[in-house]
Amino acid sequence: MEIKHFKLGAINTNVYLLVNKGILIDCEESEKIYNYLLKNKIKLRYIFLTHLHPDHINGLEFLKKKTNALVCGSDRDINLLENYLGIKVKLDKILIESEFEGIKVISTPGHSPGSLCFLVDDNLFSGDTLFYHAYGRTDLPGGSEKDMGNSLKNLFELNKEIKVYPGHGRFTTIKEELPI
Repeated sequence: MEIKHFKLGAINTNVYLLVNKGILIDCEESEKIYNYLLKNKIKLRYIFLTHLHPDHINGLEFLKKKTNALVCGSDRDINLLENYLGIKVKLDKILIESEFEGIKVISTPGHSPGSLCFLVDDNLFSGDTLFYHAYGRTDLPGGSEKDMGNSLKNLFELNKEIKVYPGHGRFTTIKEELPI
């Protein structure tokens, strides 16, 4: 599987393109992504969202309009986003803990109620749930330290060799992040 990594936006959000699947994970600076798709003749089929915080959905409307890709994510963040920030997001496909398009969808509330991770082969796209030697903030609206603890516990039960692609910062592995 070919993974194209983009580091975009004011706070260096990691955005990933699963080239062979035509799936983008999260969205930031969508014009740069769109230009990359055009230049490389890649058809974008889906945009998977790890959660609905602004730094992971910036430019979503533009990219959807240009590519007709289906926007997929959890609906558990929608009211929170509208109530606190006045931002509306329309999901074409609501993802729940299951498998979709060969990708295992893992519910990982804590950073936000609707946080999701995506497991593709031995690659975990963790959004703002798990970072290199850290985990996502729980002090934002809808965050929960208790939920984060349960989500991390579930992730730590995965194969230790799985490579972790976080929403910010450097890559890591499950083994590297296990508590001592």
